[in-house]
Amino acid sequence: MKLFNYIALIVGLCLGNITMSFAQTSPNSKKESIQALNAFVLYVNEVNNYLPIINSLMVDYNMKLNQYVDLPSQTSSSFSNALFPNNLFDEVIFHNSPNELYKKAMDLSRVLPEGEKSKIVGIAKVYQENTSYINVARFEVENLLNKLDLTKREDQVKVYEKMETVAKAFKDAKKLQYELEYQLKTSFKNIAGQLSSNNQLMKSLDDLYQLSRLAIEAVYEGNNVELPGISESLGKTMDQYTAVKMDEYNGTFWMNSTTQGKLKSIKNKTSDIIAEVKRYLNYEFVPERYKLYGRSYYFYNHSLLLKLNRFGMGIAAEINEIYTVNRQDRLYYFELPYDFKVIYPRILREEVFLPSANTFLPELPQVVQGRKVVKSEKKIRADKLEIEFEVFDHKIIDNDIVSILFNDEWILEKFVTTEKKHKFKIKLNPNGVNYLMLHADDVGKRPPATITLAYTIQGNRITYVMNADLNTSEVIEIRLEK
Repeated sequence: MKLFNYIALIVGLCLGNITMSFAQTSPNSKKESIQALNAFVLYVNEVNNYLPIINSLMVDYNMKLNQYVDLPSQTSSSFSNALFPNNLFDEVIFHNSPNELYKKAMDLSRVLPEGEKSKIVGIAKVYQENTSYINVARFEVENLLNKLDLTKREDQVKVYEKMETVAKAFKDAKKLQYELEYQLKTSFKNIAGQLSSNNQLMKSLDDLYQLSRLAIEAVYEGNNVELPGISESLGKTMDQYTAVKMDEYNGTFWMNSTTQGKLKSIKNKTSDIIAEVKRYLNYEFVPERYKLYGRSYYFYNHSLLLKLNRFGMGIAAEINEIYTVNRQDRLYYFELPYDFKVIYPRILREEVFLPSANTFLPELPQVVQGRKVVKSEKKIRADKLEIEFEVFDHKIIDNDIVSILFNDEWILEKFVTTEKKHKFKIKLNPNGVNYLMLHADDVGKRPPATITLAYTIQGNRITYVMNADLNTSEVIEIRLEK
């Protein structure tokens, strides 16, 4: 199951999780059971605030290795394992030791019904083993970097292979969190009974969290089909949250100064999420350091998670603190883990053709960076998935500066066109639409910006002329002939 579908399933399970009408069990038993479930949430959330440290270490090691291959311009820092304890999860670096929280959760689980306990504990054990491996593997990667001859191709490959195991472990942690979350929410429903939504403020907070998380997950998946609708719903929910009449909550914990400060912070962070999602949907360029990682990875890891997680005092952390301080019997909200992706120098990539950023696109873009996208009447015919193109200035050399978008990912940014032919290779999606879009950064001395695009099919060289100005961008569809 795709991760986005999995998170949608979890959201569907917990929508309406506002106030509880408890089942016929003792209040103390219910409170202890909810406390036990929340102990697992707190454990996973704390791990998610430690993972960015290992992510940063791995990114730095990746860059150091790439310097030996064909990316000497990449700059790494002096960030190393020596700055941190051997077992990162044993230490109290932020708020609590993750491993201590794990032990507490396992101990408290004794109050849960045996069937539910075995499922929750079973997933938590695998999750703990997986994240422990991530901690150990950071030393293994560093040791390989220090001991191997990185000028030799076979030794370089050994390090890349080890880093790939770390990347897989990061993704496995995400999947295991979803499995644990689903089980915890199911157990909470069994404990809490039927749910209602007679508290408008609670409902608004719940909706803000659920939709913010759906939006962040859609960015992670590169799901540009559903993301605009999610973003629009989040904006409407934000309006509803702002419109809540707070005078109806006089005399309640909602009006104390600490809670009021957190409610304001939640509003600000949600606004930030909406703004970042708009930037993503507007195909904004990413910083140079992250261009090889792609837009989805950058916006997920470095623009959005800080607005959700405790690491940036995001909305999940703020809502959880409101309910913790005011002793509300709620199941806490999960934060999200960072991702890690191994970046290969072009010379070592098994696939020298740049793959599509998204594996399926249903339609061509309509607006990119605020400019209307004009569809070319022509189409590029392709008889195979891999195509090599040449791009160069058309006729008059007038210093046009352009960017080229391939299936939602920028493959050329602010490229100065000349008569010299620049080559790039792409790999198409077998289904859905494929396209190249020309975006003008500078139209040169004679507008519009004009390029020639050339490729070969069945021995025949085909050329296309594309135009763009500062108001419109031209897109040309690539039609795969099956």
